[in-house]
Amino acid sequence: MAAAFEEITSSLVRSLVSEQFPQWSELLIRPVEVQGWDNRTFRLGDRMTIRLPSADGYVAGLVREEQTLAILVSSFRVAIPRVVATGAPSAAFNRPWSVREWIEGHTLTAVETRERESAISSLGDA
Repeated sequence: MAAAFEEITSSLVRSLVSEQFPQWSELLIRPVEVQGWDNRTFRLGDRMTIRLPSADGYVAGLVREEQTLAILVSSFRVAIPRVVATGAPSAAFNRPWSVREWIEGHTLTAVETRERESAISSLGDA
């Protein structure tokens, strides 16, 4: 099943949420400020995010990331977003996608070197 779309937009995300998770359909949806290459990320209300693979080649990474987060969430001293729900491929978007907790903060590249090194070294302690 191939879906034809050029861009992953807030309106596409709204339709996916309304179709698969209607309990969240009234929440505000907006893109996050800094996007990655593999996934597009949107805020869902104030406490969740939605991650969608930007191409077919990134689906396996999203699935692996979900599995890894579930294992690591209780092992690290740094906050790790919990996967709240997994969206199924559909006619509108032919890839799986996920709903996750939103953790307020910054990417590692945006924090001071000492703080970044501390966060990275704490991962090895887990």
